[in-house]
Amino acid sequence: MISVRVPTACSIDAPDGPPRIKGLSPFYHVADVININCSSIRSRPAATLHWTVNRNRVMEDAVIVYPTVSEDHEDMPLYTATLGLRLPAQRSLFVHDFLHVKCTANIQGYEWISEGTAQLSNDTYAQPHHLPTLTLKGRGSSSGSSLNRHTARSLSSLLGKINEVCLQMLLLVLIITKFTGNPQFSLCIT
Repeated sequence: MISVRVPTACSIDAPDGPPRIKGLSPFYHVADVININCSSIRSRPAATLHWTVNRNRVMEDAVIVYPTVSEDHEDMPLYTATLGLRLPAQRSLFVHDFLHVKCTANIQGYEWISEGTAQLSNDTYAQPHHLPTLTLKGRGSSSGSSLNRHTARSLSSLLGKINEVCLQMLLLVLIITKFTGNPQFSLCIT
């Protein structure tokens, strides 16, 4: 018995360049969603893509596999492969407040690589130095409504978290409906 090995002739058309990473923001806050795509453009055969985050291969449940798109080119198709990545921005995902992503396109052992970096934003919303003091004066009311300390503290805390314009509107509704039965009142914010 005689066996003969015949080398297979295989040609590839390299992609138009390294894979393209789209959607990566320079900054993320905790609880944001990192939703990015990597595409290897116009190759034959289609590239196999994979993600790494901080040098670690990404779990399959965070990867979104999109259908390969083909286009005719000189009677032979060229393929564009796209792979998505969707992760919640958690503090543990960022090393020293930075996230490093890498997308690798592989075609028959040849690799093309693109990388990107994002930073965890440590922006905090500063509370105002002076919180408004609320005074409620009823007109023609025998009760003479006033805010107790617990309510005042709750409102003060709320002021630090909500946009001032929206808060003023919320406070007006709250005061009208909760603390007075009299629609004629005056509100002083100092």
